[in-house]
Parts: sequence; C-alpha cells; structure tokens
Amino acid sequence: MIEGGAQKLYQAVDSLGDVIDKKRKEEASKLFLAVVSKAREWQESGEAQRLKQKYKEEHPEVSNELTFGG
Repeated sequence: MIEGGAQKLYQAVDSLGDVIDKKRKEEASKLFLAVVSKAREWQESGEAQRLKQKYKEEHPEVSNELTFGG
C-alpha cells in the first residue's frame, strides 16, 4: 500500500518529462527507493502490523456506528 503510493508519486514526477530538471527526478527516485525500503523493513520487523493495530485501537471503525447506531 505504501509502496503503491510512493510509486504513483514517483510516476507523477517522472511524467513531467523535461519540465523539471534531472536533479529533481533523481531526488524523487531516491525518495521512492527510501520509502519502499522503509516499508519493507517495517513489514519484515512486524512494525507495520504493530502500527496498524495501534491505529485500529485508537480509531474504532465508523461502520459499526453507522450499522449498529453506536
């Protein structure tokens, strides 16, 4: 999921073609690779699951309130 967002952002930058300079494209590429690397690190270490669980605990699903009145 995170990787997909990073890829879309990089593709948007890359699609600008010659509108932006080569240095900016290289910076975008480095940032993309850093995001992908961090996401994989979190996945492998269990950090992603821990953050997901924490978020779920802090933000109960709205659908329960809508379905069951709350």
